Amino acid sequence: MIFTVHANDSVSDVLGVTTTALHGLPDEVTHECLIIVDEFMANMTHHVYPHAGDMDWTLKLDKTSSGVTMKFRYAGAKFDPFEAAKTVTDRPIEQRSIGGLGLVLISSLSDEQHYHYHDGMNEWTIKKNF
Repeated sequence: MIFTVHANDSVSDVLGVTTTALHGLPDEVTHECLIIVDEFMANMTHHVYPHAGDMDWTLKLDKTSSGVTMKFRYAGAKFDPFEAAKTVTDRPIEQRSIGGLGLVLISSLSDEQHYHYHDGMNEWTIKKNF
């Protein structure tokens, strides 16, 4: 399933569509996937498109017999979220800036992560195994 998220779509609307798309998966997997989508949306709102009224992005969900793959795709400057997540935890907590722990959470909830940038588009693929 592929769907486009628009600037005026609420988090609950997006999570509702995601829940429907994940129907039939184990509850724990669905819950963790919803956390990943929610964290991604927070990053989009606060970091990628904080002032833009037009922040469309797409989410492709693929279910298999062994897991689910979530592919987030959006326009913007190149930003590798997994490289950024590594730098968040490399200092004592007192020396860290605010933010970035959502990326660490996404990494901890997923089994595979891949990032690709091409022609102004960021593509972030996250796999969650059963």
